Amino acid sequence: MTEKKLLTAHFFFRPQNMAYIYLYGAKVNFRDEDLFYQNAIVSPGKAIVTWEERHLETADFVPNITMPRLAIGTKYQYQIESEEQPIDSIALALTTYDSNLEQRDYRIFTSKEGEFSLEPEEVKYRFDLASLGNQKLYFQHLLLAEVPVLEEYTFTVKDIGNIRTIWTHYNKRSDFMPVLNVCVRTHTSTVQTISFEPQQDNLFIFIPVQINGQGQFDDEQIDIIVKYINEIRTQGYVLQIENNQSTTSLVKAIQQNINND
Repeated sequence: MTEKKLLTAHFFFRPQNMAYIYLYGAKVNFRDEDLFYQNAIVSPGKAIVTWEERHLETADFVPNITMPRLAIGTKYQYQIESEEQPIDSIALALTTYDSNLEQRDYRIFTSKEGEFSLEPEEVKYRFDLASLGNQKLYFQHLLLAEVPVLEEYTFTVKDIGNIRTIWTHYNKRSDFMPVLNVCVRTHTSTVQTISFEPQQDNLFIFIPVQINGQGQFDDEQIDIIVKYINEIRTQGYVLQIENNQSTTSLVKAIQQNINND
């Protein structure tokens, strides 16, 4: 029996360092992962947010960004989760480069949902969230996956207790008692990638890594996460929780909560 190929989705959150957008008179605020941006003078076509490969060798407050590797000729879908004024005043710009970092193409997609694929010479790429006369923006994330993943799954991103969570719901499930796979993963600041089995529902919980390199939840975070998982469980889900060192305290708290119900 052959194993099922895992599906993958990439979430592009706002980069940690966004000082460059102040150059155009912008008013910028952050709430958890989300960006609140206001600027009445930024010119059309100017990038509001940029994602590109970045690895720094010197001590700097700007974190590294590793872009997902995209397969040549594969069709990808993207979705922009945002609210903006005026309506339809943002676009996704895709710039591609060859192996010598020479620019090959520049494409701009004026819809918040769309598809694209890369040609053989296009080995590196960059995304820009570009203004189309935008004055006010509430940006949550950019979502990218192979076709037809974004049509078959609903992705819910929620920050609870300073912990990022992503719930993948398979839209065509017909199970009498659906299973929810609870997975704990390491948090990454800008580009978060998840992989999951087809036709499954999953709740990904991203544990922040501390300065000492260890990832752990404090008691308050455990309590908040357990309440959130139980909210989902009351919808008829059977929980299936990964068993590893990162989930030990979480599993114990969930079991205790269930027993107290």
